[in-house]
Amino acid sequence: MKRTFALITLTVSSVAQVAYAQLREPDIRVIGAGASSGGAQDSIGSGVGKRAKPAILNADPSMAKDDLVRSFMVDYARCIYDLDRRTVDKMLDQVPGTEGYAKAAQRAAVNQCLATGDMRFQQSSLQGAVFLYKYRLGFGRAVPTLREAPFDYAALAASAPADWKGRYLAYRRFGECVVRRDPVAARALVLGPIGSGAEAGAFQTLAPSFSACIDAGVNANFTKERLSGVVAETLYRLSAPGEAK
Repeated sequence: MKRTFALITLTVSSVAQVAYAQLREPDIRVIGAGASSGGAQDSIGSGVGKRAKPAILNADPSMAKDDLVRSFMVDYARCIYDLDRRTVDKMLDQVPGTEGYAKAAQRAAVNQCLATGDMRFQQSSLQGAVFLYKYRLGFGRAVPTLREAPFDYAALAASAPADWKGRYLAYRRFGECVVRRDPVAARALVLGPIGSGAEAGAFQTLAPSFSACIDAGVNANFTKERLSGVVAETLYRLSAPGEAK
């Protein structure tokens, strides 16, 4: 059966906050630099003794195009995180869309982690993909205990411009609401293979929470990529501290 769950549009009429959905993040561009002349993927080093395979965009005809791109993003996130976790974690504590994030991403999003080609993607796409990978890496087997207290996103966003800060906090309030309402389905969404029936089922299970958790006055389009990324970030940040660093 063909899955058609490609886009969720959650709309609440408002003039004041509609701009959140229209803010345009600068693209991150990476140029393939990790493939050998024979076409195989070489393992690359970071200069500190760590190695990782570059990501490659697969051409699986059974998968939808957006799922192929999402799968690539998680593989790319795997490469940059395995190479230099400290630099990537510094990027994750910046607000996408801001100058601080752009500078951090320049250091973290290395060309060597793309096997071939030329890719452009939004900053939030990379942010979400890294959190998806980090949650799977740290909590893929044992179910962590969620913190009772909310994560202090406002502290991370304190110095961000008002528009980017407002959007950042709105999306993360949304993510925390979704996770608190149904942590089991949220975990299933993050752990389900991209494009699989398990992932599609988790999206459908969470649909009522997506609708209930949107901030009043926010007009936003949520792709599967953004939904899974925000949920993954929330799950990771609310998980018991010290277990997945």
